[in-house]
Amino acid sequence: MKRYQKDGWAGLDAKKAPGTSPIVTEEMDAWMKPTILNLTPEDFGYDTALWTCDLLAEWLSQRYGVAVIGATVNHHLHRLDLTNQKPNYVAREQEAADVELFVKEKFLKIQSFAGKLGADTGFEDEAAVDLRDHSGKTWDERGVRPDVYVTGQRGRINILSVVTAQGTLACAPSICHAETPVDVEQNVILQIRQGAG
Repeated sequence: MKRYQKDGWAGLDAKKAPGTSPIVTEEMDAWMKPTILNLTPEDFGYDTALWTCDLLAEWLSQRYGVAVIGATVNHHLHRLDLTNQKPNYVAREQEAADVELFVKEKFLKIQSFAGKLGADTGFEDEAAVDLRDHSGKTWDERGVRPDVYVTGQRGRINILSVVTAQGTLACAPSICHAETPVDVEQNVILQIRQGAG
């Protein structure tokens, strides 16, 4: 009542409490952003190239002696206008000069030789997916972690495919514990021969 009598309605306005000082300081934020954008955890001795909030929390503890959890780091990263994203993976071993040499010289020789034999050239690729590999998110009531039933079996599916210069596509999926890679490769070669004949 005293505040009302002294200042009227304005005296009753709630004021935001200042709260405690943040554990992650502006100095730490200033270190985190360029570190995340320009370096990987491998540069600090970790065996991963991907930054996680828990990993950054661990590193803040080592570097600055503060104890924070991943959720706190997550909050700061959003304030720094950083988002958690699926990266583009780029092969370190690939040299642009070697690629250009192959495309402009070596591949032309291969095509010429194939033409003399009456053969076709093809591009082969193999992809493997672990049967237990799962990603993504789903929705449920707040505080309830949803159960999604998946296989617990070990193994993977290999897909071997070949695309010829003439546009013929052949592919052969297999589950690794059911067929050997040789069986898959012979299956693809057979598909190409059948398509050509």
